[in-house]
Amino acid sequence: SILHLNGGSFTAPDLSGINAFDFDSGELNVTGPAGLTIGSSAPLDRLAMNAADVLDVAHTLTIASGITATVNGGVFNVGGLTGAGNLSFTDSANFGLGKVTNSEGISFTGTLGVGPANLSLVDADGVDLGSSTTLAGGTLTSSTGFALDGDDDISGYGQLFGHLNLGTNGTVIGSGTGLELFGHVSGTGSISDTTIYGNVDVGNSVGQLTLTDVVIGSDNTMMNVEIGGADLSMHDTITLGGETTLAGSLEVELIDSFLPQVGDTFSLFSLEPDMSLQGDFNDILLPDLATGLWDTSGLLTSGNLLVISTIPNPCSWGGDASCNTDDLDALYAVFNTSVPPTDAQFDLNADNVIGEADLTEWLSLAATANGHSSPYLLGDTELDRDVDITDFNNLATHFDPNGATAPHSWTNGNFNGDSNVDITDFNLLSSNFAPDGYGTSAIPEPSALLLTLLSLMLLAGVQVR
Repeated sequence: SILHLNGGSFTAPDLSGINAFDFDSGELNVTGPAGLTIGSSAPLDRLAMNAADVLDVAHTLTIASGITATVNGGVFNVGGLTGAGNLSFTDSANFGLGKVTNSEGISFTGTLGVGPANLSLVDADGVDLGSSTTLAGGTLTSSTGFALDGDDDISGYGQLFGHLNLGTNGTVIGSGTGLELFGHVSGTGSISDTTIYGNVDVGNSVGQLTLTDVVIGSDNTMMNVEIGGADLSMHDTITLGGETTLAGSLEVELIDSFLPQVGDTFSLFSLEPDMSLQGDFNDILLPDLATGLWDTSGLLTSGNLLVISTIPNPCSWGGDASCNTDDLDALYAVFNTSVPPTDAQFDLNADNVIGEADLTEWLSLAATANGHSSPYLLGDTELDRDVDITDFNNLATHFDPNGATAPHSWTNGNFNGDSNVDITDFNLLSSNFAPDGYGTSAIPEPSALLLTLLSLMLLAGVQVR
């Protein structure tokens, strides 16, 4: 059956058997508990509203699968929304108003399209959106928030007002002139081509969020991540891709009574290749630690948040308490690697890369620990505070520019950590040549003739006796 309303006002307690409904103009009020069902049987079932029309259903509006109901203006007010069909608000001229209240709840599983128009959804427990919600320049508002379930998605362009819970795998995909979220965002899932003006709370407890071509649009925004352990499965993670802009603050919280320890590494951020990261956090709020210090220096490069010792202890690397070449052997074993997986204790300059800068720092810290006022010098194979013929012989004995017997240690004459002993290492030794010792006074200029002789001996494979 078809109900065709052309002017006037029609009130009915129950229209649950209606198959098609057309407005030319007029007002339809359905007061009965059965509400209004569109599309119960006939293949051409429809709902079409225009600027002068009023649809007021006290209880639930049900739109059957395969049906597209169109609101192109007028006043749309229903107590609940169900069904697997499609509902589209399309008024571009009059910005038609729509309202779904919470008397019967909202469990719509079809496609909900808004725009350009304004639709307000109200549900005491939050609006459980359907499998697909599209905006085309309109606004979607809920004072109690929105929830996505499973692989549900929101797409298009326009404005969404209200807290958005992505659930376990929700997706937000902006397009056109942009999608703007004016409420807080939480849960696990992905967001792209979108501007977020509210707070971002990753996961429902621990979760994963991917932001691609996303702009955090307010300096008042708070991004919250939770840590319950060092394993990836025990803390929140955020993947950043495309051209993403950060702003506001980052707050890190500990959960499940977890207490971080020195040496812990938390891979909170993952930066996709070729991404362009703009902006930064204005502030990073960190919980108190029982031991160690937080290190955030590599947070937006390597993605890692570290717990480091308050006092570097480079003397422990070799398995004992003294600073000696055993520690340098341990350093060379992880040379030119990143943190993680390499232990952060080797990263003395906190740049998340183990390399020559850490070697330089070790030579200074070790000298101080051993009671000297200046760093050890490159070329001092024995760390005996002179660079002399003995050090030259150590280098000459292991001279291996092609790396045939690599890797070579510090005591072999490898002063730059590249595994080989070559002319570069000889030049480092010769520039610091100080057979009478160094550290207490200026290093005397080495004899040019002597260094020339040593270089010739080196190339000839000769040791000095």
